[in-house]
Amino acid sequence: MVIGLVLLLLFCVVMCGLVAFWPAASSSPSATPISLGFTSVADQDGQIRIFLFVAMAGALGGLVHSLRSFYWYAGNRNVLWSWLPMYMMLPFVGAALGVALYLGLRGGLLLQPSAGAGGAGATGVNPYGFAGFALLAGLFTEQAIQKLKDVFTTLLTAAPKGTDHVEPKPPPASADQGQPK
Repeated sequence: MVIGLVLLLLFCVVMCGLVAFWPAASSSPSATPISLGFTSVADQDGQIRIFLFVAMAGALGGLVHSLRSFYWYAGNRNVLWSWLPMYMMLPFVGAALGVALYLGLRGGLLLQPSAGAGGAGATGVNPYGFAGFALLAGLFTEQAIQKLKDVFTTLLTAAPKGTDHVEPKPPPASADQGQPK
């Protein structure tokens, strides 16, 4: 019950963060500082707001995955304590994947619009598209990580395996009872 309440509290925090960092509807980004609780940051061109918005969307995806998996196994009375760290870490993994996706797409595939002497601005960027992809990356972390691994294994030379490397084994058919879906 405590784990479920902690996950729900984290959900509320992430939802509040999404609302707090929701991109402004106006065409000119807000120059007001963004309060992060322990400090505030000036966001002259809207980049920090979009960055935090995408991170929160990725965390929300990871949290949805955690909540769905936890309630399924708790409801079936099959919760394994060894999976609890995964439930707690998945929102952070989702946020990191969301930010990585944002940086990869924004930095590598999209042209940077000019914003004067300061460089690229947030104009011309659809933050909702990035947030949608970040949320999906957080929700499907295993698939997103596997696809990134496949892409970069194709693009780059495979890393040499260390002496202590262990190949992952597929679980036996009856062992997937305790694994989150």
